[in-house]
Formats: sequence, C-alpha cells, structure tokens
Amino acid sequence: MSSQLPVGSRTRCPSCGFEQAEAAECGRCGIVFKKKRDESAPRVHRPAVPAGATDFSVPLDLRFRSSRYRARKAIFSFTNALEIFDDAGETVFYVAQKFLSIKDDIRVYTDSSQSRTALTIRARGFIEDWACFDVTDLASGRGIGSLKRKWLHSIVRDEWQIQDEVDDPIGAIREDNLMLATLRRTPIGQFIPQTFVGTVQEHTVFEFKQDFNPFVQWLTLDFSMDGVHLLDRRMGIAAAVLLLVIEGRQDDD
Repeated sequence: MSSQLPVGSRTRCPSCGFEQAEAAECGRCGIVFKKKRDESAPRVHRPAVPAGATDFSVPLDLRFRSSRYRARKAIFSFTNALEIFDDAGETVFYVAQKFLSIKDDIRVYTDSSQSRTALTIRARGFIEDWACFDVTDLASGRGIGSLKRKWLHSIVRDEWQIQDEVDDPIGAIREDNLMLATLRRTPIGQFIPQTFVGTVQEHTVFEFKQDFNPFVQWLTLDFSMDGVHLLDRRMGIAAAVLLLVIEGRQDDD
C-alpha cells in the first residue's frame, strides 16, 4: 500500500515552497499560512470623507439622497407644522412643533403619521436667538453636527454657522443679500421672499428660496450644486427645518 497522501490533503508553503501534509504552519520555515494569506490579500482603499460630508459607505435613508425638495409651512396655524416633499411630490419629512416651544426637541418624522423619527434637533441653550442646535440621526443614535445661530449678525442679515459633531465650524448659512435683508426688516419687506445660501469650504452647497404666498410659506431646497457631498444632506434638511421654524417665526411676529 502506498504511503503517499492524496493530493488534496497536501499543501505547498507560499514562502519557501516546501510541500507537506495540510497543517496550520510550514514544517520548514514556520510561517503561519492564514496570516500569510491575510497579508497577501488586496486591501480595499476607502477615500477619506471630508468633515461634515455624507459618507455613502454607510447605509443612509433614501429620503436624504435627493438633490431637490420643497418645504411647506402654513402661516396661520397654532403649530409650526411643516412638510418636506421630494421631486415626485411625496412627503419625505414632517414636523409638528408646538407654537413657541422651540426649547423642546424638534422631531423630524418621515411622514404625518409621526410613527418614525428620522432626526431630532435639540437646542442647547434657553435663549433661542443665539442657541446652538444639535442634530442627531435617530437610526444610528449618532450626533452628526450642530447649527448655531449668529444672533448679532442676524440683526441685519440672518446667519448660521454649520458645525461638525465636535463643534468645529465647517460652513455657514447666510441670507443672500445685505441690502435685501435690510429691506426685509421694514414694514414693506415682508413681501420680499428670502433666499439662503449654504457654503462649506467656500463652496456653495445649497440654495433655499422662499416663494411669496400670504397663506402658505414655501421653501425650495436645492442641493444640486453639491455634487461631491461636502455637506451631509441630513444637516441640510435640519437647516431647512430651523430656518422655517426660527426665522419663519420672525415673519409671523
């Protein structure tokens, strides 16, 4: 009877070429086969994600992947209820904030049933005009950044600071034009629609345009210029909600 082992039960060392019965390591040079295979395996390179940008290697609700939205808020209402629609006209986000209760968490739901929360926006301070608002993704439970109202600048021109999860500034939101912003603060200025421009690393990442309507406040959200996703879209949606709830209240007053 032959003492030679079947071919399938033998292995060749990838380092020294020694052939032997299958084992965890080479009988001649002593290398561990599994470790050698792991070291030889090609490594998957993941490009670094800029601070504040959307990391699409992480599963993300499809609601945050659109480049354009429309937001609607009724002006004559006892609540700050607002809806955000996608390009197809489907409701993708819904907020029902009690009137003058901005100190409570703002919960951004996926629809009017309010059965699923996508984001929470929480004010840190008690004096809302210069509060910093933390934005949390409820699916992961992770804070994704914050939005800080620049109250002194906003006296003449609305301005917000966009911050990452450790409060480092990464961008800004400003009312489009100083002259128009000044006019909007006069009695006739309430008829001049607002436009907000968001920037990250000096690049424009969104433009929010208000439509004039005496009964319903419409805001068009355009992220199409942010092709490389410098701004996490979840932060963009949170910014739109705050602009409608906070800045919108000034118009109501």
